[in-house]
Amino acid sequence: LGVLIVINGILIVIFYVFSKESSEKNTRENIAQQVEAINHQFRDDIEELTNNLRILASNPTFDEFMMSSEVDKEIHAKAVERLFVQNINYIGECQSIYFVNYLGMEKVKVDREGRVRKYRDLSRSKLFNEIKSDAPGSINIEGPFKTEQGKILFSIGISKNDADIGKFGGAVIIDYNLNSFIEHLDMIKILGENPIWLFA
Repeated sequence: LGVLIVINGILIVIFYVFSKESSEKNTRENIAQQVEAINHQFRDDIEELTNNLRILASNPTFDEFMMSSEVDKEIHAKAVERLFVQNINYIGECQSIYFVNYLGMEKVKVDREGRVRKYRDLSRSKLFNEIKSDAPGSINIEGPFKTEQGKILFSIGISKNDADIGKFGGAVIIDYNLNSFIEHLDMIKILGENPIWLFA
């Protein structure tokens, strides 16, 4: 009986160690697969966002706005706003879209709630100056950063040439919300700490 107890004890320990190692290995592989899937999806989202930004910046509505006289500026600004609203509803995690002129002043801006009337001076911002000094059509990114409301964003922008003079006329910039992405990563972390859920 004593021998059987010892043998059973050894077998139980061996089974426990094997099961634990196997479970940990499966958990690591599952987490790695999920992280890779998220990484792939995020890269696809960024590529789509980049394409949307290029299409947005090449829209003739911008040329009309930039070349319009001060009298007609407000009329064309509303057309740009409508363009921004259409795109902000199309791009899922887009927080805001704005046009910054060649001096770094916001001139048209919309967010999820509609038109933004309070404009900022971005002339000293790193992103604006990178866009201004880079080659036309280049994509520049800044962030991530946390807003006062607790949202984690990054900004992506592209330069816009002034058709009248053929030189830098401003930039189109999108603020992209990373909260959903980070929440997804946090969920994987929680699942990794409780591996039984990975196999449910």
